[in-house]
Amino acid sequence: AVQSSGEFVGLMGLNDVRQAEGTAELDYWIGFPFWGRGIATSAAALVIGFAFQDLGLRTLFSGGLIRNPASLRVLEKNKFTKIGEHVYTGPWKHRFGGEMLARYRLDASDPTNGEMLNG
Repeated sequence: AVQSSGEFVGLMGLNDVRQAEGTAELDYWIGFPFWGRGIATSAAALVIGFAFQDLGLRTLFSGGLIRNPASLRVLEKNKFTKIGEHVYTGPWKHRFGGEMLARYRLDASDPTNGEMLNG
Protein backbone atom coordinates (compact mmCIF):
# COMPACT_ATOMS: atom_id res chain seq x y z
CA ALA A 1 0.00 0.00 0.00
CA VAL A 2 1.11 3.53 -0.72
CA GLN A 3 0.24 6.00 2.01
CA SER A 4 0.32 9.78 2.20
CA SER A 5 -0.43 11.49 5.51
CA GLY A 6 -1.80 8.19 6.79
CA GLU A 7 -4.30 7.85 3.94
CA PHE A 8 -4.50 4.79 1.72
CA VAL A 9 -3.83 6.06 -1.79
CA GLY A 10 -3.11 2.94 -3.82
CA LEU A 11 -1.08 -0.20 -4.36
CA MET A 12 2.29 -0.95 -5.89
CA GLY A 13 4.31 -4.10 -5.88
CA LEU A 14 6.28 -6.77 -7.67
CA ASN A 15 4.40 -9.77 -9.04
CA ASP A 16 5.45 -12.88 -10.93
CA VAL A 17 8.93 -12.66 -9.38
CA ARG A 18 11.18 -15.20 -11.07
CA GLN A 19 14.39 -15.20 -9.08
CA ALA A 20 16.15 -17.71 -11.36
CA GLU A 21 15.48 -15.55 -14.44
CA GLY A 22 16.01 -12.30 -12.52
CA THR A 23 12.67 -10.84 -13.62
CA ALA A 24 9.46 -9.49 -12.12
CA GLU A 25 6.37 -7.52 -13.05
CA LEU A 26 5.82 -4.04 -11.56
CA ASP A 27 2.10 -3.42 -10.98
CA TYR A 28 0.39 -0.39 -9.49
CA TRP A 29 -2.91 1.36 -8.95
CA ILE A 30 -3.42 4.85 -7.51
CA GLY A 31 -6.84 6.15 -6.45
CA PHE A 32 -8.30 8.95 -8.56
CA PRO A 33 -8.19 11.63 -5.80
CA PHE A 34 -4.38 11.22 -5.71
CA TRP A 35 -3.63 11.37 -9.43
CA GLY A 36 -1.22 14.01 -10.71
CA ARG A 37 0.82 14.31 -7.52
CA GLY A 38 3.83 12.20 -8.54
CA ILE A 39 3.01 9.55 -5.95
CA ALA A 40 3.19 6.63 -8.39
CA THR A 41 6.39 7.92 -10.00
CA SER A 42 8.13 8.28 -6.63
CA ALA A 43 6.86 4.94 -5.32
CA ALA A 44 7.94 3.19 -8.52
CA ALA A 45 11.48 4.53 -8.11
CA LEU A 46 11.61 3.03 -4.61
CA VAL A 47 10.26 -0.35 -5.73
CA ILE A 48 12.68 -0.41 -8.69
CA GLY A 49 15.60 0.24 -6.36
CA PHE A 50 14.43 -2.56 -4.07
CA ALA A 51 14.01 -4.95 -7.01
CA PHE A 52 17.46 -4.33 -8.46
CA GLN A 53 19.56 -3.61 -5.38
CA ASP A 54 17.97 -5.74 -2.67
CA LEU A 55 16.45 -8.62 -4.64
CA GLY A 56 19.17 -8.68 -7.30
CA LEU A 57 16.68 -8.79 -10.17
CA ARG A 58 17.96 -7.87 -13.63
CA THR A 59 14.80 -6.97 -15.56
CA LEU A 60 11.40 -5.53 -14.70
CA PHE A 61 8.35 -5.57 -16.94
CA SER A 62 5.23 -3.45 -16.64
CA GLY A 63 2.50 -1.97 -18.74
CA GLY A 64 -0.76 -0.15 -18.82
CA LEU A 65 -3.79 0.81 -20.81
CA ILE A 66 -2.92 2.92 -23.84
CA ARG A 67 -5.91 5.12 -23.01
CA ASN A 68 -4.20 6.01 -19.70
CA PRO A 69 -1.12 8.01 -20.77
CA ALA A 70 -0.49 9.31 -17.23
CA SER A 71 0.08 5.75 -16.02
CA LEU A 72 2.46 5.09 -18.91
CA ARG A 73 4.37 8.28 -18.05
CA VAL A 74 5.07 6.79 -14.61
CA LEU A 75 7.03 4.06 -16.39
CA GLU A 76 8.72 6.41 -18.85
CA LYS A 77 9.82 8.78 -16.05
CA ASN A 78 11.43 5.74 -14.41
CA LYS A 79 13.32 4.92 -17.64
CA PHE A 80 11.25 1.96 -18.79
CA THR A 81 11.33 1.38 -22.55
CA LYS A 82 8.20 0.55 -24.53
CA ILE A 83 8.60 -2.88 -26.12
CA GLY A 84 5.19 -3.44 -27.67
CA GLU A 85 1.41 -3.35 -27.58
CA HIS A 86 -1.20 -6.08 -27.28
CA VAL A 87 -4.88 -6.65 -26.62
CA TYR A 88 -5.79 -7.30 -22.98
CA THR A 89 -6.53 -10.98 -22.30
CA GLY A 90 -6.25 -11.09 -18.50
CA PRO A 91 -8.72 -12.05 -15.79
CA TRP A 92 -10.57 -8.69 -15.82
CA LYS A 93 -12.10 -9.18 -19.29
CA HIS A 94 -15.45 -7.87 -18.08
CA ARG A 95 -13.76 -4.51 -17.50
CA PHE A 96 -10.80 -4.36 -19.88
CA GLY A 97 -11.63 -6.91 -22.60
CA GLY A 98 -10.51 -5.68 -26.00
CA GLU A 99 -8.48 -2.79 -24.55
CA MET A 100 -5.00 -2.14 -25.92
CA LEU A 101 -2.08 -2.34 -23.49
CA ALA A 102 1.42 -0.96 -23.85
CA ARG A 103 4.23 -3.22 -22.62
CA TYR A 104 7.41 -1.84 -21.02
CA ARG A 105 10.78 -3.18 -19.88
CA LEU A 106 13.57 -1.88 -17.64
CA ASP A 107 16.98 -3.55 -17.42
CA ALA A 108 19.13 -2.97 -14.35
CA SER A 109 22.33 -2.54 -16.36
CA ASP A 110 20.91 -0.57 -19.30
CA PRO A 111 23.36 2.32 -19.93
CA THR A 112 20.48 4.50 -21.16
CA ASN A 113 19.23 4.59 -17.56
CA GLY A 114 21.92 7.17 -16.84
CA GLU A 115 23.53 5.06 -14.12
CA MET A 116 23.99 1.46 -13.24
CA LEU A 117 21.01 0.50 -11.12
CA ASN A 118 22.51 -2.76 -9.92
CA GLY A 119 26.11 -3.30 -8.91
